[in-house]
Amino acid sequence: MHGSVDGQSIAAIFLRHGAEGRRAKLAANFSSFERDYLTKRAALEPGEEMVLGGVDNDPVWWLLTTRRLMWSGPAGMHRLPIAELKRVVHDGSAAMRKGQYDRRLWTDLEIDGPAGRMGTLTLEPGKPFLGTWHVLQWLVRRADKWRRQAA
Repeated sequence: MHGSVDGQSIAAIFLRHGAEGRRAKLAANFSSFERDYLTKRAALEPGEEMVLGGVDNDPVWWLLTTRRLMWSGPAGMHRLPIAELKRVVHDGSAAMRKGQYDRRLWTDLEIDGPAGRMGTLTLEPGKPFLGTWHVLQWLVRRADKWRRQAA
């Protein structure tokens, strides 16, 4: 089905290019607190499954499901269907201004949807960031393919 992806594919890409951390985990490894917290905030749709995400200090959390990317932070909450992902980029100049000279220190990804910039997803640096970035790049390519097929 267009707009939905296999959770095992997401997990495999994440683990191939990165690793779990304290605030970025596969859903199978969520603590009961994390699972309850994210379930309450995500309002999952029927058939939608949590795949990857994490909880920081309230209200900062993020979740990737088989259908949507959701995150909340100081700028508010964002929900974006995977099929509407347009672009996921890292702002290298902003990282340099923060003193993040090594990609293992990067934390921010700019997420673009149909109306342009949706917001910034701030992740745990190092392997959790890199794994998530690769997953989101793959999902952007998948969404592009779905849009071309629908045209």
